[in-house]
Amino acid sequence: TPLELDSESADVVYCQQGFQFFPDRQSAAAEMFRVLRPGGTAVVSTWCPVDRCVYFGAIHDALCDEHEIADRIAVPFNHMPAAELEAHFASAGFADVAIETHSADMVFTGGAQQALATVFATPIGPQLRAFSDVKKTAFRETLLTTLNELTHDGVTTGRLESIVLTARRTS
Repeated sequence: TPLELDSESADVVYCQQGFQFFPDRQSAAAEMFRVLRPGGTAVVSTWCPVDRCVYFGAIHDALCDEHEIADRIAVPFNHMPAAELEAHFASAGFADVAIETHSADMVFTGGAQQALATVFATPIGPQLRAFSDVKKTAFRETLLTTLNELTHDGVTTGRLESIVLTARRTS
């Protein structure tokens, strides 16, 4: 879908944690190039693989026997390798394409119980709530074991990592 902006009308285009979901990523990069003025910058962030995002990796691992749901929680994280992201922007005509990895902590001041409750607010929440009581208890116990390891002084912290691309339109 074309951006509702004139060609060469923007100084910055920013896309946070969405690029990996575009059905035609090459066209999306080209569209970003189109709307940027010469000298303009595109900034795009995507999650690193789920095993590098501690909180969501713990959820994924706790679902090891539930492959369909485990795969679903991993979708936002395992879609966009850095090299593929970089290639889309380089082939769209961008210059000075750079990739960095940034990290930050996801903090649950309510500790492991808050972190556990938050899982049920994710897109897999309905599937988790539909588990039998036995399966739900097993999942909770497995995940709590990891969450308790991430808890210090009553605060649970899980590191998240993102790939951040910056690219400049020179012409």
